Amino acid sequence: RRETPAREARAAGGDETGSTATAEPAFFDLLPAGLRGEVIYLQAELHYVSVVTTSGRALILYNLRDAIGELESLGVAGFQSHRSFWVAEAHAGAFRRAGRQGEIAMTNGDRVPVSRRNVDEIAARLKA
Repeated sequence: RRETPAREARAAGGDETGSTATAEPAFFDLLPAGLRGEVIYLQAELHYVSVVTTSGRALILYNLRDAIGELESLGVAGFQSHRSFWVAEAHAGAFRRAGRQGEIAMTNGDRVPVSRRNVDEIAARLKA
């Protein structure tokens, strides 16, 4: 992966202007400018990641694990509800069981699945 000036500046602790005021994950460089809102959730789709923000949705060629790491390094609280989904805690709404699995209602109206393995932990986390 080739480093862009913005990514190199972020790695050095600032953006391309030398300021540290606006921190964004590096994968935002791949999003159209109009879709760079607050991240609601991420969904892995083979070698791509569907990034759902408060401004819309975009599909980018990126690794889910790398995207999660970038968000966590910026202090964005969230959790992996399923092998292919990461949810921003601030945008997680009501949890509902669906058989042995579950689903989370997101603030944008979408529903994100919760795996059987994670259902008890996430149910407890979202009860409060």
